Amino acid sequence: MKKSSVIPLVEKWEIFSNENPKKDMYAFANWLLAGQQEDVQNKEGHIDENDRGNATRVAILPGIADG
Repeated sequence: MKKSSVIPLVEKWEIFSNENPKKDMYAFANWLLAGQQEDVQNKEGHIDENDRGNATRVAILPGIADG
């Protein structure tokens, strides 16, 4: 099992609390989740771009093989 550290979480708390001094732990949790969702969407976006590129290459290959 991978050993985890709380240091990155504390660092994120410091960033959040400096930017949002009047917000609580619930707002912090929402902020963390929103950040993770953005990361997932960005990764999915890169996958989609790669898939389109691969689909284009595959579409071109039959024409090259025939020619």
